[in-house]
Amino acid sequence: MRGRLLVVTAALAAAPCAWLACSDAVRSHVYSGRLYDPTRNCLEDIQSIDVVAGPEPETPCAPVCVVGLPDDSGVSLVYVSTECAPYPIYPYESDAGSDPECAQALLANTYNTSCEDDGAIINLPPDASAEASADAGVDANVDAGNDAAVDTGPDSASE
Repeated sequence: MRGRLLVVTAALAAAPCAWLACSDAVRSHVYSGRLYDPTRNCLEDIQSIDVVAGPEPETPCAPVCVVGLPDDSGVSLVYVSTECAPYPIYPYESDAGSDPECAQALLANTYNTSCEDDGAIINLPPDASAEASADAGVDANVDAGNDAAVDTGPDSASE
């Protein structure tokens, strides 16, 4: 009987301590984003980047580029996230606009260019060089058509 009384007494004494340790205050959350794949020029699915202090933001913010420090081979992981501050701190640099891969990663985010598990890439952004050459071709055709119209016009036939 004494053993049971001791166990019950210990359980009752521990209950208020356990209740006090619990709190509704959120002290941290997982900061997430999409990893940029520079080889395929697309973004992976959302994944955790770091654990940051404070509650998780309820609304998204403008996309930011989060870059990790280079590893031994000189490669940095580049993420795009739409989570608001607080941002991950060392070894990350948030909104690292000076990193050349950030511009590409943010462009991929604009078009939601996604890397698929099977190797496919969806939502490719328009290729600027293809657009430029297509525009040049249209301009050349228009100019050639105008020249032809001038050469074959009524004034040309009378000469």
